[in-house]
Amino acid sequence: MIKNLGLIDPLITGQARYYSGALAGCFLGGTITGCYVDGGLVTDGNEAHGGLVGYNAGIIEDCFASIAVLGGLYAGGLAGANN
Repeated sequence: MIKNLGLIDPLITGQARYYSGALAGCFLGGTITGCYVDGGLVTDGNEAHGGLVGYNAGIIEDCFASIAVLGGLYAGGLAGANN
């Protein structure tokens, strides 16, 4: 579980091959709750990348992301890909 974590103005750049996000690139299970991203930029990854999580297979609740997300095959403000 990741709980009550805030990130302010994170900068995620580079050449990741698959997943990238401000909080986690690939979240495969569990719960992210009460977390946020305020400002910043995610511009990385060829597959999924998102403001909070690049690829999510867990539960995200009571979270928000206000961040710029650029490029990639799947891109999203909160999660690039959600399973």
